Amino acid sequence: TQIANFSQPAEKIVHQPKFLVIFRNFLADTYQKWSEIDASFPLPSPGATPTPTPTPVPIRVFITSTNYNGNLGGVAGADAKCQTAANSASLGGTWKAWISESAGNSPSVRFNSTSSYRNSNFALLNGTVIANNWTDLTDGSIQNPINRTENNALAASSRVWTSTNPDGTHNSSGSCSNWTSSLSSFYGFVGHNSLKDNGWSFAIAGDECILNDPLYCFEQ
Repeated sequence: TQIANFSQPAEKIVHQPKFLVIFRNFLADTYQKWSEIDASFPLPSPGATPTPTPTPVPIRVFITSTNYNGNLGGVAGADAKCQTAANSASLGGTWKAWISESAGNSPSVRFNSTSSYRNSNFALLNGTVIANNWTDLTDGSIQNPINRTENNALAASSRVWTSTNPDGTHNSSGSCSNWTSSLSSFYGFVGHNSLKDNGWSFAIAGDECILNDPLYCFEQ
């Protein structure tokens, strides 16, 4: 009896197709099992990308580089002078003066009253913070003096027309006849741009309205 010699090339040719069929079936069966496992453990869906919180933009503040006598044209004229100064420096935005002539047009009443405004930082044009929010601004002191102009230049030490208490309300001691007089017989009360205590807004007895002082200007 002869024993088949499977090492012969002819026998290899005979058995190779059968081996390939078995191997192909094995691969197909393995793929099916892995597919079932994969279906049982689906990949987690990617979560929504959180929207980044924008950095709050501070409310800008400056002191005018120009000085004015007490005839400002009223509070509206003072606001217009702040706006003109801001426009000349290409700052954009709407600006008002920290000044009062009556209880009804003080900064506490006249300035932007939205929560986003009142909760924002107040800062000079170089980024120096003067107050963390409106409450901090009007609590009697500020963190840094308001001593930079609309051109972001350091201002000379100076008195500033205000007739306004540190809390933003009107001080009735004197306002150059409602900011319409440049006579030496009238007085307007002032703050000082070198101070951080309550003197920043109401420092000393008033200046004669014939004198020239700058204005504090606040973005709205």
